[in-house]
Amino acid sequence: MLWEIEKEGRRSWIGGTAHFFCYSFESSLRKLFDQVDTVLFEGPLDQASLDQVSEMGRSPESGSLRLIDALTEEEVRRLERVVIGPRGFWARLLGFERPDPPDLRLLLSETRHWMAFFSIWTSYLKRHGWDQSVDLEAWQLAHDMGKAVAGMETIAEQIETLESIPLSVS
Repeated sequence: MLWEIEKEGRRSWIGGTAHFFCYSFESSLRKLFDQVDTVLFEGPLDQASLDQVSEMGRSPESGSLRLIDALTEEEVRRLERVVIGPRGFWARLLGFERPDPPDLRLLLSETRHWMAFFSIWTSYLKRHGWDQSVDLEAWQLAHDMGKAVAGMETIAEQIETLESIPLSVS
């Protein structure tokens, strides 16, 4: 989605993405970025920032509740079927088995709940061909095109928001 805003002879665009999609938007982004000086993102997407989010997500506080604590064994098995897809001899023979399935039980038990959710969701999307990160592609393209690039929030602010999402077990 793209909105165009014009005021006092100056034009800006505000875009929203699905974050992941099944194809690249490079040509469309390039046309848009050709018309601007600055590209503003929700937060920084450089490798150091991405690594910081990953490290925090994979380092839950000792004794904290984990997402696996909120699920029954049947729910975990159902989630594995939906996210990982077909497994076993016939799935392998017919080419339906993924060569690199995520370890859902590990994600549910050894990561912060928000990291488990995002990791599982992106694994599901990837299985269905949605393997293009629209945000990351836009970030890299803006840099490659020499545009001024900025984030509206810091990684610390984004993590603080993620940490505020409650995980309650009934």
